[in-house]
Amino acid sequence: MPSSLHSPVHSSLPSSASSNRAHSSKQDTQQQDTQQYAQPAAQQQPYAQPAAQQQPRSRWSTRRKVFTFGGIGLGVIALAVVAILVIPLFFRGSSSGSTLVPLRTYASAVEEGWSYDFDTPDYVTQSSLYNVGDAQLLTFQNFDYSTWASDNMSSSSFTWYDGFADDYEAGYTAGESYNDAYDQWLDDFDADYPDPEDYWPSEAGDYYSADYDSGYMAGWYDSQYGTYGDNLAEEPPTIDTALTATLIDANASSADSGVVWTVTLTDILSDFDYSTTSFYPVSIDSTYVVIEAISATYDDDYNVSYATTFVVVPKSDASAAKTITMEDGQGVSAATAVGSRLVVHNADEDNPELVAYDLDSASSTPVWTVEAAYDYSVLTGPNDTIVFANTNGDATAVALSDGSETSWASALPDSVSVISEVASGVIAAYSSDDDETVAFSADGSELWTADGYALYSDGTRLYSAEESGSAYTLSALNPSSGEELWTSTEDFSSFLGAIGNRIVVSNEDDELVVLNASNGEVQENQLPSVSVDDAVNSFLGTSQVIIETDGELEAYAFGDTKQQWSSSLDDDWDVSQVGDRLVATVTDSSTYSVESFVALDSK
Repeated sequence: MPSSLHSPVHSSLPSSASSNRAHSSKQDTQQQDTQQYAQPAAQQQPYAQPAAQQQPRSRWSTRRKVFTFGGIGLGVIALAVVAILVIPLFFRGSSSGSTLVPLRTYASAVEEGWSYDFDTPDYVTQSSLYNVGDAQLLTFQNFDYSTWASDNMSSSSFTWYDGFADDYEAGYTAGESYNDAYDQWLDDFDADYPDPEDYWPSEAGDYYSADYDSGYMAGWYDSQYGTYGDNLAEEPPTIDTALTATLIDANASSADSGVVWTVTLTDILSDFDYSTTSFYPVSIDSTYVVIEAISATYDDDYNVSYATTFVVVPKSDASAAKTITMEDGQGVSAATAVGSRLVVHNADEDNPELVAYDLDSASSTPVWTVEAAYDYSVLTGPNDTIVFANTNGDATAVALSDGSETSWASALPDSVSVISEVASGVIAAYSSDDDETVAFSADGSELWTADGYALYSDGTRLYSAEESGSAYTLSALNPSSGEELWTSTEDFSSFLGAIGNRIVVSNEDDELVVLNASNGEVQENQLPSVSVDDAVNSFLGTSQVIIETDGELEAYAFGDTKQQWSSSLDDDWDVSQVGDRLVATVTDSSTYSVESFVALDSK
């Protein structure tokens, strides 16, 4: 299939069930910027991903980027998501599970059911809302140290330390004495040229090997230009801003019950450094929420080193929060929490490893470690496994319990990017390089192959699409045998989802069409012939489909050829589906800081 028919997708800082980050980005970016993409259908697990990505994302998902977060500390290098999965554009409307979670029925136009406004102090940004499963959303805060420093610290290029002012005075006085000797040398031809070492403060060591960042050097430098105080660094104000993480239940009936808990991350982490530390999401399929805290520091040669700590909070009990600390200097290129395991792919170029920690004990001692290529991406596999593949095409799979290789690891195709158990004892994986889906048994025996991406399931059938000019022909497969059950007689432009015996697609004229899932035939008079050409999103329920256009929601009930209702949206609402509910977020477009969460109900 031509590359033009593929769309980049990931789970969130989320790749399929993992937070994959570019190694190169540690060198060249200081702004965390989590892009919003559609979600691959076949993944079985809930991910730590922006809320807008949890449920069906239509082929029109190109609206403004609002699900990002900023506020990165000065000197902290953001680790960008780079594990890219590709599936045909036809499936841009697929859900994030093997079967779609149907939207609850909205019998009438929607309105705000309840909302929660985030309290963000000055210089604090609120992250995206990340889906951590069970219709729960996680958000956390970062401190914008760069802006704070610009507003609150002196303009000196030198960094203050205890005793800096005294060292500055000594350096400035010594520099003035040297200047006097230099002026005398200019006036007296027979005078000796002054050596800075003779005037340099004795307590500061040798002039020629002096610390260029010291207060002595700052004073000496200013004395040469007669600009006393220009580089006299001032003691910065103390930062005592509390940074929090909040867990929200999207299915709650009110804001009081909707906020499950709020924890103070800066209290959990001892000696928190606002200037070097930032928080990042970790992919979740666990009873725990995990947040990654990364501190980046530089030595005199500007070599960066990382300190990584994971904050582990039970979803049911915020008071039991604990931490797991990685070995000093290790960065992280991917991390995912699955069951009682936190699996981390470290970013050690010399000794890359896949390391697993026990979430129940929160011990910083790994329970197992396996070798891994530096450029591996990590996927949550079926039956308590972890799959990792590198950019050269190699892939393997290990058991979460002990890191041992699975019996089917050798059957994995090159460049595997999506994997799922599609039927009992049948595992299928999609190869992005080969644009092919391969199915195999638990012992690694190959069962069938199919061209293209064939991993969207309604629980009974798998669906694949074959290019037909500018559109696609939809086919249904038996997941156990790969046998083609039917092929549609008409071509379609996008796949919104499948629930029960209905498949909702749009035809070549961008009109909604309902197919019979048993035979692929068009079901007449199920929906009006409404154009969805200007739609930006779609949501599918058992009794209706809701289309989002720019600033409006339009509902259409199955079996009714007229519009059911329409609702105008607030200009700053970004609508998505979490669990079976429609929700909206309001985000500051300049800082990408989330300002509020809104749960939507029928009027």
